Amino acid sequence: MEAVVMHDDIVRFISKHHVAALSIRDEEYTWSCCCYYSFIPSDPALLFLSNSDTRHAKLMLQTPYVSGTISRQTKSVFRIQGVQFKGVARITDSVQMRQSYSKRFPFVCLTDAELWTLRLDYVKFTSNIVKFGKKLYWERTER
Repeated sequence: MEAVVMHDDIVRFISKHHVAALSIRDEEYTWSCCCYYSFIPSDPALLFLSNSDTRHAKLMLQTPYVSGTISRQTKSVFRIQGVQFKGVARITDSVQMRQSYSKRFPFVCLTDAELWTLRLDYVKFTSNIVKFGKKLYWERTER
């Protein structure tokens, strides 16, 4: 199986930030939430915490398909950067992943929230810093 390679600019951007906005949908409505995440670049995924009794977690347990954004906060249109993504979210019980998340967010030991893995399947990165409207795309080749 081929290694999944994501462009270095996308990896740097996602790694540099720590808050993602997620959107989850069922047959009636869409619900959004924000979460602190840790990025796994080797098999592109976001790790985040959520209690299974939250509205967004209940929706992800029913329908794990998630879309979202990570953006740089700026007032200048020439400094805009961000990613739009889609993927599949699942609760993970991996001790290794929980340790990885806790390195970035030590407060994980204070909560009993479930650790989720959002396996990224598609990412679009936009950056106006290098060139206005510059876009890079990444898509997982295996499902």
